[in-house]
Amino acid sequence: MATAISNVNDTLAEQGNSMALVLAAQLQAEVQAQVIMAERNPRDWDQVREKLLKECKRGSFAAAARYNKPIGKGVQGFSIRFAEAAIQCAKHVHVTVRTIYEDDEQRKIQIKVFDAQEGISYADEVSIEKTIERRSAPAGADVIRTRKNKNGDQLYILAATEDDLLNKTNAAKSKSIRNSGLRLIPGWLQEEAHDQIKLTNKSQDEKNPDASKQKLFDAFGEVGVDVSSIKKFLGHEAGVLTPLELQTLRGLYQAIKDGEVTMYQVLADLEKERARDREKDAAAMKGAEGEVVGSAGGTVASVRDKILNREKKNAAPTTIDGSTSSPGGSASGNAGNAEKSDPSANPKP
Repeated sequence: MATAISNVNDTLAEQGNSMALVLAAQLQAEVQAQVIMAERNPRDWDQVREKLLKECKRGSFAAAARYNKPIGKGVQGFSIRFAEAAIQCAKHVHVTVRTIYEDDEQRKIQIKVFDAQEGISYADEVSIEKTIERRSAPAGADVIRTRKNKNGDQLYILAATEDDLLNKTNAAKSKSIRNSGLRLIPGWLQEEAHDQIKLTNKSQDEKNPDASKQKLFDAFGEVGVDVSSIKKFLGHEAGVLTPLELQTLRGLYQAIKDGEVTMYQVLADLEKERARDREKDAAAMKGAEGEVVGSAGGTVASVRDKILNREKKNAAPTTIDGSTSSPGGSASGNAGNAEKSDPSANPKP
């Protein structure tokens, strides 16, 4: 019996080794084919720039190209959709996703982004828990355990369904592809694309702000955010929205869609900061006149104010010749500032 079991194990080991060798040969052939294609049709960054900026001039693309996550000090950047478009325009950038381990509790996947022309690759290994968190447990749900979040709310840890697991896997893949893919795109091209995206969004909002607002509200509704929540974030009725507020909401929507944040988190943090503001205002009222700022320590900006101020700092007005003007009134180009002594001087090359 022992001999028979040993023979079976040896057979399975040989089969496993054979499969590993076949897989390795397939991967090698795949990489070689990618490198050969890159050598025959090399990338031209001027053509990449032309294609990518053309995409950034489209209103629907520009609206989804940036995200803005107002958590803590705030995080903003290019969205997953922008990274996918940049990778497509660059050519010869290949993405592979493989499951490297799986059991009843988790799945581990490897996401690799490979530039066949430059011979550069970035890879991430991501562990995906086969559970989901919910604020309530549906009837008949398999509750594994419970926990409380930082706000004191009770969360239910449930066993993930196949659809839940697929959504978590896709979200992890998209974030990894975005982060690795953008590392292959030159910084100067990302900066130029960012400027074009802002110009496109500004032009769309100025042409028809009401249409932009309704389109945004409809998009928020598709990800489960109602109008009342949007108004709580803004701090006022949404009858008229400024271009800056439209831009801010657009970035927030993309952050929610990409899974970077939830509206619940945003509003919870907003309420906490408003409570701190009220406490500081109350403390200031008790202090002696003239010591309001000192005793209160200044007013803590709300989440909404933080994100609006950050957008305002990044938005430089455009002059007729395409350069930007600084708050001091001097013109600046992409590579430097004009001489301060001559406000009408052309930007430095």
